[in-house]
Amino acid sequence: MDMIQKNFEKFHRQNPRVYILWDRFTRRMINAGLKNGSAALVMERIRWETTIETSFDKPVKINNNYKARYARFWMEQNPEWKDYFRTRVLASNSVDSVELYDSADPNAYF
Repeated sequence: MDMIQKNFEKFHRQNPRVYILWDRFTRRMINAGLKNGSAALVMERIRWETTIETSFDKPVKINNNYKARYARFWMEQNPEWKDYFRTRVLASNSVDSVELYDSADPNAYF
């Protein structure tokens, strides 16, 4: 499992309200007749909601890398909409993202 995925899963466990909002806003897009969803639109709407519209203790800081993860997770949870968000190969799964140094040695990169 790549580091982005591990961090996403930890964030998801610690912030369940983000997925609740993701589901709510995605269903609003569907009900509005949008044929394909926009993960960026949903993410920014969540940021607006948690920053401006609600009385959360503090805004939720959501890593942009999680947009694709939430989109994929939502489609897994809602198989009838398995192609609602357009997806690409995750950067962490591509050949270009292979670590080029041994992270056990912090000086190896420099």
